[in-house]
Amino acid sequence: MSTFENQILRFLGQQVDFVDAQTIAQAFDVSPKTVYRAVSKLNQDDIVIESQRGRGYRLVANKILPANTEQDTQRQHDLVISLLHAFPHSSNRWQLLEKFYIADSTLQKDLTTLNELLNQFHTSIDRSAGQVRVVGTETQVRKALNYFLLENRLTQQVVEGVEGVFPDISPSDQAFLSAQMTLIEKELNVEILDPYTINIFSHLYILLNRVRQHDVTHEPDTDTGVRGNDLFVRVARQVINNIGEYTNITIDEQEINSLVVYLVGLRYNRDLDMTQEGEAQQLVDYLVDSLTLPTHVNINNLKKGLIGHVRPMIHRIKEDMLVVNPLITDIKFSYQQTFDDIKAIVNQTTYQISDDEIGFLTLYVVRALEEASAKKRVLLMCSTGVGTAQLLQTKVKRAFPDFDIAGTISSREYQEHLVDYQDVDLVISTVNVQFQPVSPVIQVSALFNEGDRRRIEEMLYD
Repeated sequence: MSTFENQILRFLGQQVDFVDAQTIAQAFDVSPKTVYRAVSKLNQDDIVIESQRGRGYRLVANKILPANTEQDTQRQHDLVISLLHAFPHSSNRWQLLEKFYIADSTLQKDLTTLNELLNQFHTSIDRSAGQVRVVGTETQVRKALNYFLLENRLTQQVVEGVEGVFPDISPSDQAFLSAQMTLIEKELNVEILDPYTINIFSHLYILLNRVRQHDVTHEPDTDTGVRGNDLFVRVARQVINNIGEYTNITIDEQEINSLVVYLVGLRYNRDLDMTQEGEAQQLVDYLVDSLTLPTHVNINNLKKGLIGHVRPMIHRIKEDMLVVNPLITDIKFSYQQTFDDIKAIVNQTTYQISDDEIGFLTLYVVRALEEASAKKRVLLMCSTGVGTAQLLQTKVKRAFPDFDIAGTISSREYQEHLVDYQDVDLVISTVNVQFQPVSPVIQVSALFNEGDRRRIEEMLYD
């Protein structure tokens, strides 16, 4: 059950009568459509919310509200972050019970849940001799810590500043790390786009703390050479050297490799790393070609937008890097069908793509759909399809530059091929239509005057 579904149940549990969808939507700053979907999902297996036309929704009287899943989730996040911070050391079980004010049975249940979550980072939780510790490598633990640290904060708020995500950071550390972010952008000549900005900041923040604690335990690496694009390596080396000077601690050479991995895995405002170009293009082509999209969607623009995300996404998948999508819950509710369609398609590939990544892909597709729906698709119709047609097209295009002109045809051609023009928003015709059209038709002068323009505006936009 999602957080939003749980909130609806608790909201209705506080009401004495039916509440309409609009009131619920306003209470959570969502659309009524989102409320309809959530209620439908809650009633999928058993009717827990009853509805009456004209009155709204009410919790079924004999249903018990679920446990406080929000509180449980927050506690589990705090617990896993605490254990990851302690790596490679163990945490005493009794100290954990006191720290989180929970019973031993709750702790064991939480640890079982967290063990499953940590599997995606190839790490696990060991419980023995009254101790609890994370089992894994330094690299794996840092990736897990980076993810959970951001997921813990960003699911509660879209980034409003570093202080909101890292409340314990000192002003001097914040200034230093911000300077390193500026250095990265300047040396690479790029602007790192959100939410990846906070992702790389988090990586540097974790590195800084781990180095200070002297708890860094790098796994043996048979390949000690630094790998990657020369530009990335040079910038990563400069940042790592700066951290070493800032902390007055000698930092292992492997940290350069780790930072290079993160730099390559970020989304930039221009192309830097082309190593996944062919592979990314194949995945984008497969995804877009498998989707059922309206004919007026600009496929080329959609693919161009997706390729910029998919290329570093493939790198992240191969390096077991997970990014946090702060809007994932809203995306799933607002664009559920598109999200589900994309997820079904990518599940047919060999890539293990997280819901957070699928959420980002969904936004690209939704944007293309909304841009297509905002641009009116118009068909021009003349008696023969020639003659005054060119003049009409020029004048219409000048009056409505956002129109997508589907073509200029004769009335006979249109009548014979009605099925081919079902997705047209408007037919602008210089002749009187004597048959039943499949789209709205407005008759205009062959010379297309000011009155014609105004009537089209009123018909489409009023």
